[in-house]
Amino acid sequence: MTHDDLLRLIEQCLRQARQAVDPQLQGIRWRRLEDAEVSRLESCGNSSPDWTGVAVSGRAALEAAVDCRFEGTVRLDIVSGSLLRSSTIRDCDLSGLVSVDRVGMLRGFLVEDGARILFCHSVSHAAGSRAGTGVPLELGCETGERRLRAVPTLRVDLAEALTSGRIEPGVRAAYEAGVDDLASFVEGMTKGRIGRNSSITCTALVDSVFLGEECSIEAACSVRDCIMLGGSGEGSRIADGSIVTGSALQWGATVQGHASVSDSIVGERALVERGARLSGSLLGPDCSQGCGEIAASLIGPLVAAHHESLLVAVRWPGGCGNVGYGANMGSNHTSRLPDQEASVGSGVFLGLGCSVKFPISLERAPGTVIATGVVVPPQRLEFPFSLVTGPSSAGPGLEPGMLEIRPGWVIYGNLFALLRNLRKYEERRKASRSPAPEGPAGASALGMVLEARGRLRRAEGREHYTADQIPGIGACFMTERSRLRGIEGYDLFTAWILLRDFVRRLGPGPGSAEAVTTDLGHEFPGRSPGELLAIYGTTLKEMSAKVLESRSRDFERGSSIIDDYSSAHLSPGTDPVLREILRALDEEARSAASLQ
Repeated sequence: MTHDDLLRLIEQCLRQARQAVDPQLQGIRWRRLEDAEVSRLESCGNSSPDWTGVAVSGRAALEAAVDCRFEGTVRLDIVSGSLLRSSTIRDCDLSGLVSVDRVGMLRGFLVEDGARILFCHSVSHAAGSRAGTGVPLELGCETGERRLRAVPTLRVDLAEALTSGRIEPGVRAAYEAGVDDLASFVEGMTKGRIGRNSSITCTALVDSVFLGEECSIEAACSVRDCIMLGGSGEGSRIADGSIVTGSALQWGATVQGHASVSDSIVGERALVERGARLSGSLLGPDCSQGCGEIAASLIGPLVAAHHESLLVAVRWPGGCGNVGYGANMGSNHTSRLPDQEASVGSGVFLGLGCSVKFPISLERAPGTVIATGVVVPPQRLEFPFSLVTGPSSAGPGLEPGMLEIRPGWVIYGNLFALLRNLRKYEERRKASRSPAPEGPAGASALGMVLEARGRLRRAEGREHYTADQIPGIGACFMTERSRLRGIEGYDLFTAWILLRDFVRRLGPGPGSAEAVTTDLGHEFPGRSPGELLAIYGTTLKEMSAKVLESRSRDFERGSSIIDDYSSAHLSPGTDPVLREILRALDEEARSAASLQ
């Protein structure tokens, strides 16, 4: 993003945040209670140490109040159908159709139309709380080098830019000034907010919160100093014994199932559940964290960590990845200062029980798979779609236990998984306020593939290679067979992405076709548009064959090991996901053929 883009994004985030925490009732004329109204309220079991502190609007339905105690300054604009029962209400404004039932203390809130506060011990707001605004997020390093103060509407791309060390000082200064202003604004709010159609039910302790439209807190353990963003059909939610402190939940986000969130931002439509622990981090849109721990990390969209695992001091802005059970990223802080970090590319898959030591960069290895159980030493890998695994062979000059890298393995040996994941990303993306993630099959990945393929092509004539012969393979080694197969995989990926883009941009006239052909000149010199379309058709057929091969290999292996495997598992011929992938490839091929 440019300097001006960043400044505009900062302004947008700050404006949205201010709107979310600015509760106010406008256009209402208030009056004190008449003596007859006080008598009527008291006859229904209501009480107040000073009825002069209670004000009402012209439409206030006072019959809704039963067995309540009103303290301090209370303003009632409630309509018929509301219910105020067996509760203590202090220093609150209630407007519209409101339910407050069996609440030990409701203090310091604007309660808007359709809101419900039911069966709670204490729901209070203390003036001076910042509700998590400005809390420090440690986005990639635990010792503060990438610290960024939180704004509840913060986006992943903005957070990545502000903590990258590659921006102009004026941009960071503008952000910091905006955070100071926003934090002071929130701190000065005398009332919290329980927005339209929002609810707080069966929760012991709620302290200093702002709930947007249709947000809910249901049977949580405690919620303190938080902002929950919402709207029609996209209210955020905290439920089922969870504890949330000093944090923000963006639109449609959910924290449930005894999860714990502290000093963090839970991104739009993201989910934290099943006892997961999130601290000091930004969890991006559409992420899913179940069990395990994420701390001091910047996690991009569509990362799934469904099992017990660990991510500490991880920068993963591209997201679109998976964390397997027992995977540890951040497990070796050198036994000295916890000042190391990991940089991870889009679509990386961390296998079961792997342990990734710091510092490590997988930023230029999108789509890479870290195999089950391997221990990955500190290094920089620059080969996309690789498999990092235990050694398949040994050779002279190789250190014992040295890991092997197979560049492009995901393309030539596991294409079904890649295309399946791309479909999952499309289906699971619900967030709408951030740009769609490019994912591991976009222009950025293509550029990295072309550079990696060039390094493979320039090396030859050896049985094994290390970083001395092929830069970018880090602390791993590579076999000659893997080098050749890597070139094969990268050739296929390059043809697929370039020609896919060519077909999508191909216009109806020859001029536009000629312009697109120019972009392909280096990879396919001298080819006409018709020839390029024919090559694309051949590429898609090759991809279909590799998809079927990789899916069939798994089925055949399972069938050879487990007696009733074939009767209990879907065969390649009956797998609906495989059928849909093959159908889409075939449809793309026929569409390209129709353009010839």
